[in-house]
Amino acid sequence: MDPILADVVDLLTLEQIEVDIFRGESRDIGSPQVFGGQVLGQALWAASRTVEDRYVHSLHAYFLRRGDFNAPIVYQVDRPRDGRSFTNRRITAIQHGRQIFNMTASFQVEESGLEHAALMPDVPRPDTLKSLGDVPEEMLKNLPERVCRFLTRQRPFELRPVRPDYHLKPDRIEPVNHIWVRQRPITGRSESARSPAGIRLGLRVARYRHAAARRQHARW
Repeated sequence: MDPILADVVDLLTLEQIEVDIFRGESRDIGSPQVFGGQVLGQALWAASRTVEDRYVHSLHAYFLRRGDFNAPIVYQVDRPRDGRSFTNRRITAIQHGRQIFNMTASFQVEESGLEHAALMPDVPRPDTLKSLGDVPEEMLKNLPERVCRFLTRQRPFELRPVRPDYHLKPDRIEPVNHIWVRQRPITGRSESARSPAGIRLGLRVARYRHAAARRQHARW
């Protein structure tokens, strides 16, 4: 496996320290606090360790406080219900004795049902777009060292946004951003997996301003 992907897998694999209690470490990726996606991913991993033969169906998460990447994060999992078809879990992330994150997640037994998907949007091909990591040298010269490290670090997934300046637009635009996503190559495979364009980023829209960070996230 690619070493960068392997590092992500290691990061999401938590240490179990008691029944339904897990502990995870963080990475300093150049952001001022722990990356929210890491906390959400670790919380989901912790919840999945308390469920058998069921797949995650939906989740609803709240980011309460900034995380400190110099200290471990403890995840406590509650088991409100184990039904015949659905299982519910509540996960709390604690650091320095305070909650920094909480989430509810639903798991479902595998069964047939309706299938649907959004239509493929009319967007440029990925080979005509620049990767998110291709930041011009002249731009990097004017940015703080931590920001430069965040923008240029190697990522486990290659992102090619249709509108790389989306978050910098001061005018009011549609709160939809299309990004091509490709997993880094895995040893032994000829080509990496590619996701279709049309990933919708749930950005909260304020007047003349787009908030790239949110305290609340929902996925299903």
